[in-house]
Amino acid sequence: MTGSDDEVAAPPKAEIKRITQGIQDAVKQHFQESGDAESLTVNNIRSKAEVTLKLGKDFLRKDPYWRNESKTVIREEFVRTFLWLGVPSDLIYLRRDKTTK
Repeated sequence: MTGSDDEVAAPPKAEIKRITQGIQDAVKQHFQESGDAESLTVNNIRSKAEVTLKLGKDFLRKDPYWRNESKTVIREEFVRTFLWLGVPSDLIYLRRDKTTK
C-alpha cells in the first residue's frame, strides 16, 4: 500500500473556504457568548458549525476530510482568538483529546 492510498480527497476549494469560515465563526461566537475557554471543546464547536452551515449532525466528525481538518481549524482559531485578546502565547494551553496520543 502506498502513502497515496491513505490520502483523502479534498473537497472543492469553495466548500473548504465556506466550512472553514463557519468553524472559525463558531469559535468566535463561543467566546462572544460565554467567554469561557474551558467549555470550548472540539465537539461543541463542530456541533455549532454543523447547525449554522446546515451540514447534518456529526458531519464534521464523520467526514474523512473534515474529521482532522475541523479539529485543526478549531485549535488554530482558538489560539488566534486568545492572541487577539492579548493572552501571551506561552499561557495558552490546549487540552489534548482523550483520543489523541
